[in-house]
Amino acid sequence: MLPVLRGFQIAAIAAVILMSAWNAHIVFRRRPDWPTMAINLAFWVVPVGILVALTGQPWKSYGLGTALVFVLQRIHWLKWRYLSDTWTAADFRMVFERANWLVVRLYPFIAAFVLAAIGGLIAAWVLLPAVTPFAAPARLGALTVAVVFIALVVRYRRHHVFDPFGFNTFGHFANLVFSLSSLEYQPPQLTADSDYFKERAALLDAPALSPSTGLPSTSLGPTAPHRSTAGAAVHTGRSRPDLVVWLQESATDPRVFTIPGAEMPHLAMHEPDARTRASGWLRVPTWGGRTWLSEFALLTGLRHEDFGPAGRGVFYTVTPHLRYSLPKLLRAQGYHTVVLFPIEKTFYNAEAAYGDLGFDEVLNPLDFPEWQGKSLSRHLVPDSDLCAYALKVLDRPRDKPIFLYMLSMIQHGPYDTNHALDYGLDQTALPRATAARLSDWIGRMRTLSDDTVAFEQALAARPGLVWTYFGDHQPNLEGDVPMVPDLDAPQFLTRFMIKSAEAPATPGRCTQTIDAAFLAALLLEHAGIPLDPYFAANVAMRRLCGGKLIDCEDQALRESYRTHVYRDLAAAARGRE
Repeated sequence: MLPVLRGFQIAAIAAVILMSAWNAHIVFRRRPDWPTMAINLAFWVVPVGILVALTGQPWKSYGLGTALVFVLQRIHWLKWRYLSDTWTAADFRMVFERANWLVVRLYPFIAAFVLAAIGGLIAAWVLLPAVTPFAAPARLGALTVAVVFIALVVRYRRHHVFDPFGFNTFGHFANLVFSLSSLEYQPPQLTADSDYFKERAALLDAPALSPSTGLPSTSLGPTAPHRSTAGAAVHTGRSRPDLVVWLQESATDPRVFTIPGAEMPHLAMHEPDARTRASGWLRVPTWGGRTWLSEFALLTGLRHEDFGPAGRGVFYTVTPHLRYSLPKLLRAQGYHTVVLFPIEKTFYNAEAAYGDLGFDEVLNPLDFPEWQGKSLSRHLVPDSDLCAYALKVLDRPRDKPIFLYMLSMIQHGPYDTNHALDYGLDQTALPRATAARLSDWIGRMRTLSDDTVAFEQALAARPGLVWTYFGDHQPNLEGDVPMVPDLDAPQFLTRFMIKSAEAPATPGRCTQTIDAAFLAALLLEHAGIPLDPYFAANVAMRRLCGGKLIDCEDQALRESYRTHVYRDLAAAARGRE
């Protein structure tokens, strides 16, 4: 038994040596200045120093501290590998919210990694040799060194501006420290005046402009009538249409992928018909995950990038400060505003954020007896069930028009690497695992299309109702899949549809790709809802820049528009309530 134990000890020592070499590479590689290097080194020195101070065991403390640093670095690598996103201080906030643990069930390898990491950390302590403990002066010295490095981290935590790709320059740990700024609300930084935007907006032929404000006349107040330039009828009072918006998880048109040898299916949900008022490509602000960023763009008409590092956590940091949103405008127009989504209400601070945005009611399947109280962390909600609950909400007795915003989940990854290769994917050059994931995703999209068509048929019997559905982002297929080459940044393109139960005289078409931040105002136009000052400006910007926002060719116009939104309209100046 002793030789076996000795073998394990030798293996543990060898592993610590290898991890030490890797940690040193991460800490000291091409760092721009000594404070940045000191912050990276602190993540190694501090745990070792504290362990030495507590136990007096130098080798065990070094082994456990080194293993801990290695595990933390691997956590960053895993997030980047599967979500294409760096880790940030906000991730630790999410970890302590139980509803967010749904991610572990979706990606079970995370649980396996955690268990393996815990086992490795225990082994690093148990297997490394024990020696006579350090005396009190040496232990105090180790604690002093740890405290000095902690002080350096605190002193230089803002030494560089957080950059999602900054780990390549600053290192994984220093960039994590710099990301502390993502926990703090930061007002948008403005570099222009608003005159240029207002002058350009005043030249638009519709809607008419108010000479007193330089804004479209639809901004005169919630009671001012507004006829949509998209051709929708004016609705007033209780005759205003019910509105339904469905955010469809990981959904886009499969034809965005162009793979020699494969046949991407045409889905009925993406084909315009007699009830279509507008349709086309939608530029979303995220890829493969982070649905809340697309939600934010839709519900506010804003881009999260305007808020710096804090914009990555908009549902925690930004929503309490917003004066305008789609549900707030609709509430002012007499609507009852409802969210229906398929996960726990505290997931990513959703319920609180929806309240900030102006929703009256937040529902999930647990609010419906048909769900039978099943755990939302262990059971995914089929879209057909979600649609059935949506119809129940629409059928409730009420004396107000309703705005129902619903989100699906079941199309989210991970995708099956052993799935059958359909759609000719077995004849392509894609790696087998990537092709299987794509085949799995397309199958889910076909089911989504069927559910969407069935839902639309149920909605078609409701006079005046206008509804929209769109994809929040593309799927993460964990591999490169060729995309249509003549589209600009196709990895950020999904599809949208605006439809009405009452067919317009001429089915609408959207020949431009539009930014997700413009979708809400487009829906309001087609529904004939009066616009407030903010959404009137949003419409003007969409027309002036051809549906583009962050990638508008006229950057001076974009900056002037931002100043109008954030300074003139004070769109993000509301204090916490």
